[in-house]
Amino acid sequence: MKRLRGIFILLLIIVIVNPVFSTAINEQQKEESEMYPRGTILGDASSGAPELAKRGDYAIGYREIEIVNPSQIDVLSSAKDNLKPIYDRPLTLGIWYPANISEDIAQLCKYTDHFGRIDQGNLEPFTILGRAVKDAEPLKAEGAFPLIVISHGYPGSLFIMSYLGENLATKGYVVVAIAHTDSTYEDVSKFSSTLINRSLDQKFTIAKLNELSKQEGWLKGLLDASNVGLIGYSMGGYGTIRTLGAGMNDMITNLAGPLDYIVKAKAADKGDGNVKAAVLFAPWGATFGDVKNLGIFSRTSMLKITTPTLWVDGTKDDVAGYEGVRALYEASKNSNRYMLSYENALHNCAPNPAPEASYGKSWDITSRWADPSWDTRRMNNINQHFITAFMDNYLKGDSAKMSYFDVKVENASDGFYSVNKDGSFKDDHTYWPGFTNRSVGGVILEHLDKQ
Repeated sequence: MKRLRGIFILLLIIVIVNPVFSTAINEQQKEESEMYPRGTILGDASSGAPELAKRGDYAIGYREIEIVNPSQIDVLSSAKDNLKPIYDRPLTLGIWYPANISEDIAQLCKYTDHFGRIDQGNLEPFTILGRAVKDAEPLKAEGAFPLIVISHGYPGSLFIMSYLGENLATKGYVVVAIAHTDSTYEDVSKFSSTLINRSLDQKFTIAKLNELSKQEGWLKGLLDASNVGLIGYSMGGYGTIRTLGAGMNDMITNLAGPLDYIVKAKAADKGDGNVKAAVLFAPWGATFGDVKNLGIFSRTSMLKITTPTLWVDGTKDDVAGYEGVRALYEASKNSNRYMLSYENALHNCAPNPAPEASYGKSWDITSRWADPSWDTRRMNNINQHFITAFMDNYLKGDSAKMSYFDVKVENASDGFYSVNKDGSFKDDHTYWPGFTNRSVGGVILEHLDKQ
């Protein structure tokens, strides 16, 4: 009788407590959703954002892993006596992925990025809020998702484009951001390491993820590393050009000194065939030397690029140089390519907006993210829109998405919004597809077919 009484009490506790616990979670979820409504967190679509800027239908998780590329040339030691010592090169990867997440779980997390640079003695952490659940269970019921790799600038960070990483993951991609050793704010070192290792890091990351996707573990079966989109910003864009197969000319010796035998890529270099589409944000390289001759790059080797590309830059880019970026875009003649230009924007066409923690700090700090002419969130949303269309076409075969690139006027400011009473467009409507009236201007979209 006592045993039956105990079972009854246990059942009573389950019936009573579980709904209360569930209600508490739901209340927490509701409260947090009210605190951070859509449009307030990086990766959200702000008011008036283009159609494809909004997040997708997948809940996402976030994890970090460490990988090691064995027997790499120790650039920092090699520079001393032209020696070739080797070391095992570590890399940290931040991974956003579709996940199984209960509706009762608040999809909010915090990332830690940094102001300043360790080599300048002013490194200071700050927090970024995101819409992901750390260490969430991966969603594997739908099979392997295409892989997108993000490569930051010099120096940069794992989270400098978190708005884009999260946004793309919610649309059915596994998105991996590389923290490039010797090139982050926490460990920035000599530029020669970035020159030599950037493309090698990208290629190794793709190869390693392919390996991990076939081994026992949480990544098994989650991603398809033979179907890759590569996104590079600044020096990440430089690395992407090389990963696509383009080599450099002898001018690189002026930058790398005795290391030119390592850095110098030949025209015969082959691109990574797993990369099916690439986005190049303000890629560096053509401003060094003669822009008409593509700076450090070889005009002949730029013809090796056959992967479809989307180039993005500000017309006043003061780091990579807009004219140099345009020259690289035009020289990639064997690639079906597009170029998105933000009028009067400087170099920062790719990063997150400046964090609230930067308010009140010097412009030297804030300008890492901010642009004097543009609202960074607007650029973020436009980037999300076009990159979604681009990747969906080339990685998922959704050719209908390329209709967003079919603009009737290259300069959005010249577009005319004209609709009938029933909402259908009139014959004289020339506004960019996916944009609502008075929501876009000062952006140029061009297209060049491959030869």
